[in-house]
Amino acid sequence: MSAIVPYVAPWQTEFNQYSVQNYTPTNPFFNVLAMTIPSGQWWRIIYLLGVATTSAAVMTRTAFMQVTDATGRVTFKEIAPVSQPASSTYSYLYGPSLNAYANTTDPTAGQAVSVLPDLLLAPLSVVELALGNVDASDSWGNTGVFSIEVYTEDRESDTLQPIAAPLIP
Repeated sequence: MSAIVPYVAPWQTEFNQYSVQNYTPTNPFFNVLAMTIPSGQWWRIIYLLGVATTSAAVMTRTAFMQVTDATGRVTFKEIAPVSQPASSTYSYLYGPSLNAYANTTDPTAGQAVSVLPDLLLAPLSVVELALGNVDASDSWGNTGVFSIEVYTEDRESDTLQPIAAPLIP
C-alpha cells in the first residue's frame, strides 16, 4: 500500500525565506490586535502572543485568532480553549508546534495556548487576535508580539505545487 501525496506546502518549493521578524501589532479597535501582510510577502506564523484585560462588566469574553484575505473574507479562525471572565487579565499564545505547551492552558492562572496548523498566509491578508462579546473598557493594550517567518517568491501566487511521484512507495 502506498500513500499518494499530491502536493507539498508552498514554502517547501520555490519560496525564499529571508527573515524571521517580531512585530508589534497595531490596535485598530480596543478589542483587536492586527497586522496586514505586506504585498510581495508570505507569512508563516511562529507564534502570536497577546494579553487581554477585561472590565468588571459581567459577561464572559471569547478570544480568537483569525485571518482574513485581501477582500475581508475570513479564511481561518481558531477560538481560544478557555473563556475569559470579567475583571481578569489573560495571556493568549497561538502557534504551530505548541503541542507540548497545550496542557499549560489554565484559566486560574490566566493563560491559554492554542495550537494552529502550519499555515502559509498570502500577501495582503490580515492576521488578528480579537475578543468577542466585549465591553468598551476591555483592551489588548500594547502587549502583542507576532513572531513570523517571512518569505518571498519569484513567480505567480499559485498556492500549491504538484509533485511528480508519491513520497512513500
